[in-house]
Amino acid sequence: MKDLLLGRLSAEDERQAITHLLAGCPRCREEIAPTAAVLFHPGRPEAAPSPDGDDLYDPAITSAVTAALRRWRSLERERAGADAQIDRLLAGETIAKKSAFWTWGLCERLLERSWDLRHKDPARMLAMARHAVETAQRLHAHRHGAYNVEDLLARAWGGLTNAYRIADQLSLAETALEQAFAAFHRGSRPPLLRARLAEISASLLCDQRQFPAAFRALDLSCRLYRKHKARHDAGRTLIQKGLHSGYTGDPEEGIQLLARGLRLLDRDRDPKLIFQALHNILLFRVERGDFKAARRQIWEMRPLYRVHDDRLAEVKLRWVEGKVFLGLGEVDRAARAFEQARESFLEEELSYDAALVSFDLAAIWLRGGKRQEVRRLLHEMLETFRARYIAREAIATLLLLRDAAERDELTLDLLETAALLLQSLKGEPKAD
Repeated sequence: MKDLLLGRLSAEDERQAITHLLAGCPRCREEIAPTAAVLFHPGRPEAAPSPDGDDLYDPAITSAVTAALRRWRSLERERAGADAQIDRLLAGETIAKKSAFWTWGLCERLLERSWDLRHKDPARMLAMARHAVETAQRLHAHRHGAYNVEDLLARAWGGLTNAYRIADQLSLAETALEQAFAAFHRGSRPPLLRARLAEISASLLCDQRQFPAAFRALDLSCRLYRKHKARHDAGRTLIQKGLHSGYTGDPEEGIQLLARGLRLLDRDRDPKLIFQALHNILLFRVERGDFKAARRQIWEMRPLYRVHDDRLAEVKLRWVEGKVFLGLGEVDRAARAFEQARESFLEEELSYDAALVSFDLAAIWLRGGKRQEVRRLLHEMLETFRARYIAREAIATLLLLRDAAERDELTLDLLETAALLLQSLKGEPKAD
């Protein structure tokens, strides 16, 4: 509640806090009363408390709520016009540096829209994040407060860090993160902002494959979120840690962390995150060989894939089904699933994923003595990689496999080693 008076809350948090205060919560009114009295009636001597104490700070509280409402309504007006302003920015229109165009609401809306584009359009995500930093840099400290502007600037640099990271511009992401922490230390240093920056730092460290440091940053972030009652955000950090624990060779730890994270999430706030966590639990169950549990989960989850209307996730599910069929000894069904997944990946122009499925299919054919089919498959993979300028290391790996197949020296161990190499070259999926 003190953060409300000091203007440190986001627009949504401020709206919720005001609504809560107007409902008459006695505990929160008592909490903010001393701060409100100092802010809105400085120098006034304290009145003698009334017998019931109810009206001790009422004038100050009323002033505080009125000021907060005024600030919130102003922000809502700014946000209402922000989308049209964003269109002007993206069109390349030149805006004067001292123009009233640059508002707090515009910056917040840019950050929101940038984040929403992370899965669909990384280039536009990056453009909006850059404009968010520019907007925060042009806000007037005398109007918003110097600390508040620095806090918003830290958020904007954090958003730009994520945008650079998702665009695979990791050195620029590092520079942006340094700027975010510099602004944080110049500002009011709110603990929830510190938690968010630690979370962003962890994502970058994971992309740089510095996992011990990333996990320490996630642990710090989770502690801060939980200390300040941000359960959903704490759950998100556990899910991120679980995702990377599983992908770095510990699927059991990954499943446990993902399950803990799911228990903390607000189901209505981010259903996509819940879906992603459940999907990764499925992947890790398959990786550790728990095929019966994985099959049950597929039956339970299949409607979710349709609800989320995620074509790529459905294709990946078909690939996972193939692995489950194979683990349960249903080889023919596994081969059909792998072939369907491979064709779908190629239709989506996801050559790397198509190649990885091809290794699973080639292993089945190799066990069945279908060496001619394996040679044809490797030749197709090689041509696809060459046509799309895939990394030379991946092409070299396929050349070795093709030559071994031509000499009838291809083995399951060699296929598995090559698949692991290509997976490492592709990298892990990026976490939010």
